[in-house]
Amino acid sequence: MILEHKGKKPSIHPTAYIAPNATICGDVTIGANSRIMFGAQIIAENNSISIGENCIVLENAVLRSVIPGKNCHPTNTNRYGPFKKNSPI
Repeated sequence: MILEHKGKKPSIHPTAYIAPNATICGDVTIGANSRIMFGAQIIAENNSISIGENCIVLENAVLRSVIPGKNCHPTNTNRYGPFKKNSPI
């Protein structure tokens, strides 16, 4: 499910794979050849989230950017990261 939040839509590279039951919401960028697997949720409520090239977000992982403030920074995974349930970023 690809959702707009506060007027911002996800930007997904054409070579990225998004599982049919994954949720991508808000200011999210997903790079080339990345895979967002079944049940994963990437939700950018108040800051952006950027998944780099060749990353895998594994089944049921949750990446969320929720709290605005001067000490908060966008989430950026760079490249080649496997992200799974309970993985710190």
